[in-house]
Amino acid sequence: MITNTRIKILLINTIFTIISAINKCIKHDKGIVLFASGVFYYFTKEDIKRLIHELSLRFPGGLLVFDATNSQGIRSMAKTWLDPADMKNVGVYFYLDDEKEIYEYSDRIESVLRKGYLSGY
Repeated sequence: MITNTRIKILLINTIFTIISAINKCIKHDKGIVLFASGVFYYFTKEDIKRLIHELSLRFPGGLLVFDATNSQGIRSMAKTWLDPADMKNVGVYFYLDDEKEIYEYSDRIESVLRKGYLSGY
């Protein structure tokens, strides 16, 4: 049986493999737009910090678009989605109570824009 921790490690390794492949194919001076919709919830804050930091190093001038909820929302997600489905080996971890926290992930982050739910990217 694969544990939730093992799955996260596999997913993180897969993400960095994809980043490495993109890194080889994309000209860095042209920028990049990356979408991670509905993905970050399943990783710890440290995992996402590491990922965003690495992206900021590899793709200067790039744009990362992702969705996140706050600490109350993450508890609600677990209670509403995971508990009724009896998904005990899956957890939701990543949340942002203040989007400015993203600036702490890398000194290369130029701006952070927050949009409301279903208000578009």
